[in-house]
Amino acid sequence: MKEVEEKVSNMEFNIDNIRALMAGVDQHGLSGLEIKTKEFEIKIEGRAAVQTAVLQSASAAMQAAQPSVQASDTDTTAFQGSVVKSPIVGTFYSAAGPDKEPFVKIGQQVHKGDTLFIIESMKLMNEVASEYDGVVTEILCKNGDGVEYGQPILCIE
Repeated sequence: MKEVEEKVSNMEFNIDNIRALMAGVDQHGLSGLEIKTKEFEIKIEGRAAVQTAVLQSASAAMQAAQPSVQASDTDTTAFQGSVVKSPIVGTFYSAAGPDKEPFVKIGQQVHKGDTLFIIESMKLMNEVASEYDGVVTEILCKNGDGVEYGQPILCIE
């Protein structure tokens, strides 16, 4: 640790060194890197952290645009409450693993920021967080179902 601290304190922070740090974070699949010294502070977020933030923002925008929707033209059932939709095309998973409990169940109280489900896309597991406080009233997908962008996944009332 002392060795790393000495290298950081002696490091000249120019654009080339910052780019090298960014490449290292990306190359090693790190979620981020933060360095603080007396002279400066730098925080680099990896792709995983940025992708999660982007997905959560996209999910929030879609949910704000349509709080109540119909499933399709052929299905006339209107959903009650706030509908959480898939932010991307992928595979729906209700739990973190096959031997794990589902993140949420019908009748369960959820709060903003709680993980509701995972959408796997391109071998990345994307956790979808709740934008609402409420009770889960419907889960519209089964574990392992393929889902489309904007497809309703569950309802919170």
